[in-house]
Amino acid sequence: MKAVARRVQGYANEVEVDGHHVITDEPRESGGNDEGPSPTRLLTASLASCTATTVEMYADRKGWELGAVEVEAEVTSAERGEPTRYAVDVRIPAPLT
Repeated sequence: MKAVARRVQGYANEVEVDGHHVITDEPRESGGNDEGPSPTRLLTASLASCTATTVEMYADRKGWELGAVEVEAEVTSAERGEPTRYAVDVRIPAPLT
C-alpha cells in the first residue's frame, strides 16, 4: 500500500490511497481552511476504524454476532517532553460468555 499527499493550497492536501481521495487540512484556528480533517484527526479516525474492523473480523471467524460495535479513539497531544497518548474504548453490546 502507498499513500501520496499532494498540496492543494495552504495546509490542505489531497491524499490518494488505492484510488481513493481524501482532503486533509488544518482547522482555521491553526491557520488552515478546515477543508477536511487534520492529519492528526485522520490518524485518530483510522485507529478507531481499524480497531472496529479487527474486532468484527475476529468475531466473524469465531461465528459471533456482536451487534453494533462502537470504538472511540481519543488523542491527547504531546506536551514538551511528553509523548502523544491515544486511548481506545471498545463497546460491544452483545452479551458474550
